[in-house]
Amino acid sequence: MIHERSALLLINLIDYTDLFVKTAVEAGMPEVEVSEALSDFDLRARRAADNAGKLLKVCRDKGFEIVHVQPETPVEKQENMAKRGETGLRVPSGAEAFTVYEAVEPRKGELVFSKADGEAFTGTRLDFVLRNMHVDNLVICGLMTDRGVLWSTVHAVDLGYNVVLVEDACTTFVRETHDTFVKWYRTLVNVKTTEEVLSLIQKQ
Repeated sequence: MIHERSALLLINLIDYTDLFVKTAVEAGMPEVEVSEALSDFDLRARRAADNAGKLLKVCRDKGFEIVHVQPETPVEKQENMAKRGETGLRVPSGAEAFTVYEAVEPRKGELVFSKADGEAFTGTRLDFVLRNMHVDNLVICGLMTDRGVLWSTVHAVDLGYNVVLVEDACTTFVRETHDTFVKWYRTLVNVKTTEEVLSLIQKQ
């Protein structure tokens, strides 16, 4: 893992619990019940963000390229959903739409891509940018293991990147779903824990 040829890809590490609770309350659901239903996910998501934050700190120090991918529902799509009476989660455009976990907040100068589907490559110039930076190794973490992280990882492999997925810096709504997908990831890419990746980086 050559530092100058590596990037840390942080996918959708936002406080979904806060966003979901606000959305549910606006739809008329009891806040206490919603918060309780999301409590296990919230704990695991915060732990994943903390682990990603550990990686981010070291990767910054070691000269990795840093890429943040953040979700966003385009205004046109929001309006169409509203017209159809759909009540699904909508992530508005703009900085006030969601809260990025403090441990992984972007710094000035770091790459930030906003994506409607949370997938890092489709419809962006990320691959072009990384190629021009001579990056061919990606360390991937974020939310959700079975959605944005999954699609980004598969696409990265298809594009020829060497990928390390950090299993405890990712999660999804259901713990068992995360565990199942991690087993599948092992057939496609290198899967490591945060501590294992930190050790690899420090050895270089």
